[in-house]
Amino acid sequence: MDIFTKKHSNSDVILLGITAILLITIGIINLYSVTTPRGIEHQYYYNQILWAIFGLIIGVLIILLDYKKYEIFSYVIYYICILLLVMVFLFGKTAMGAKRWLSLGIFQMQPAELMKIALIFILAKFYSDKKEVYNSWSIFKLFLPFIYIVVPFVLIIKQPDLGTAMIILMIGILVILFNRIKISHFILMGILGSGLAFVGWLKFLKPYQKKRILAFVDPDSDVLGTAYHSIQSMIAVGSGQLFGKGYMKSTQSQFSFLPEQHTDFIFSIFAEEWGFVGSIILLILCVLLLFQILKISYSTEDIFAKNISFGIFAYFFLHFTINVSMLLGLMPVVGVTFPFMSYGGSSLISSIILISLVMNIGLRKSHYE
Repeated sequence: MDIFTKKHSNSDVILLGITAILLITIGIINLYSVTTPRGIEHQYYYNQILWAIFGLIIGVLIILLDYKKYEIFSYVIYYICILLLVMVFLFGKTAMGAKRWLSLGIFQMQPAELMKIALIFILAKFYSDKKEVYNSWSIFKLFLPFIYIVVPFVLIIKQPDLGTAMIILMIGILVILFNRIKISHFILMGILGSGLAFVGWLKFLKPYQKKRILAFVDPDSDVLGTAYHSIQSMIAVGSGQLFGKGYMKSTQSQFSFLPEQHTDFIFSIFAEEWGFVGSIILLILCVLLLFQILKISYSTEDIFAKNISFGIFAYFFLHFTINVSMLLGLMPVVGVTFPFMSYGGSSLISSIILISLVMNIGLRKSHYE
């Protein structure tokens, strides 16, 4: 682990920023190809550019202010996001059978995306405040973080948004594990998680969500229905072969065979147009991004910063892994975006905010050693 724990220069922070900007640029270029066949949806492309610019401005502002200033507001951020999730049920906009967005005039905000950031903050703050007993947790200290996780999990899965709820749950679990809990507590957490999954299956999952999971087990059972997305995605990825069909030459995109190709399935279109070689280059950029985040997390001595940056690592690792696994038929289709590339203002801006926080920590970690 020496490569993680040794001191690092600001070049790591610069490399992290450059990698994120490259992913944003690739995403915008790819989105233009995806939206070209449908004319009016070119607006998605222009919207994404505006959101990227807005996100980068916010990112610069976040970097300028010492991250310890944000620590003070960790609980406030969390409870505001919980309030926003409740407001979704009261005033939210319904689309495709789900109520996930709050309308802010010309902008639609998805509070569940902000909740991922808020959860990372409150868990980091919790473990930072309890650092004097860092290696001796009581059962109470395990249950309190679990409550912080379960409340947004239930609110989000009721929207319904299975993919985001899964991300929330797994980010929380990974951050808890990162803080060296006892084996007995780990087993208890596994039992609680299994119980939560069972209750979720019985009480919260909609019939179409259950069908998607069952279709993953037997994709041939409903090739024109529930399994259609997954099958068309695998066709897109496979037809790209070694070097791809070429930019704007994806048949799955041009003829609209693959639904939601501008959001959850955008990597499939990229793979069809740029092939195995292009996909590997893109995934190398993703691994480089994760590697830089993890280096910064392990090289800082501040407990709050360490947990923030690791939580952000977990966020991107889970998004990349679940999205690609979903598109390759290795996981059920649950609706998880590909960071920086999938269309959506809330997702893109959240990703930029998180990278900016890691850069902030990387630039100032020596101040708190």
